[in-house]
Amino acid sequence: MKEQKIHEISKQKEDNLLKLCTNLTLTQAELLMGSLLGDGNLQTASKTAGTWRARFLQGERQKAYLFYKYETLKNFVGTEPRRSSNFDRRTNTVYTRYSFNTKTFSEVKPLAEMFYTWNEETRRFDKKLPKNIGDFLTPGVIAIWFMDDGSAKWIGHSNSIRFSTDCFSQEEIGYLQKGLKDYGIDTTLQQKRRNQWTLATSESSANTLKVLLSEKIHP
Repeated sequence: MKEQKIHEISKQKEDNLLKLCTNLTLTQAELLMGSLLGDGNLQTASKTAGTWRARFLQGERQKAYLFYKYETLKNFVGTEPRRSSNFDRRTNTVYTRYSFNTKTFSEVKPLAEMFYTWNEETRRFDKKLPKNIGDFLTPGVIAIWFMDDGSAKWIGHSNSIRFSTDCFSQEEIGYLQKGLKDYGIDTTLQQKRRNQWTLATSESSANTLKVLLSEKIHP
């Protein structure tokens, strides 16, 4: 796909995202939506509370990345990221983590309404991908998603890029595939275990994705 066409598609998706997330900068909106595809989540006190906050958690190796998220959303955050430790009994190892929460803020509500539905059986909100998620897959959103949950498939042997999509259904992952296809990026699903899949780009599409994200990846 020609660079001009990719630019036009990116611009349309960016416009869609800004219309959804009014009063947020494009960078803030992309960070929030990309994080919802990856490691981030939104929280609310109850079904009827009507207010939401975002929570972010990263390990020691991604400390700088977490602080980048903090700086991007700083005007919605009350306290700096906190350091904590977590003991993993499986590996008998203590891991260092960094996390922060935003304050509740109205600007995130459209994303909450888009990604979360109330489950009467469990009495909690479940995160689900909307069918139109592809309309908002800007290069910036994909970059945050990749930095949260992406990796090279087999360094030195394969050009394919993988995205961990364990928490999404096969149908939901299909919505993401459709959005990536808009850029000419072909993908396949690789089953990890029952009802869990990894999304992988084709060898031929990997370079297209790398070019798309070249100016968006945080060091």
